Amino acid sequence: MFRFKNKRREKKKRKLEDKHTIDVVQKELTGYLKSDELKEHIADIESDENKKKIWNSLTPLKKVKLLRYIAAKKGVSNVKK
Repeated sequence: MFRFKNKRREKKKRKLEDKHTIDVVQKELTGYLKSDELKEHIADIESDENKKKIWNSLTPLKKVKLLRYIAAKKGVSNVKK
């Protein structure tokens, strides 16, 4: 009985951590999408059908990783959050 309660508590704690992570990723993603320097790259993605299909299939975490990479290549440091 003790193990069952402990597992339930761990699962609940993990869900809260996941929810927090999702919120942080979503805020960062919206910050990158608002960035003036990255708007032209995002417009390029939305204009090309193949890129748009791939972009829409990505999870928010993968989108953030991709935008971080692009921002690092372009030298964008200050992203609106």
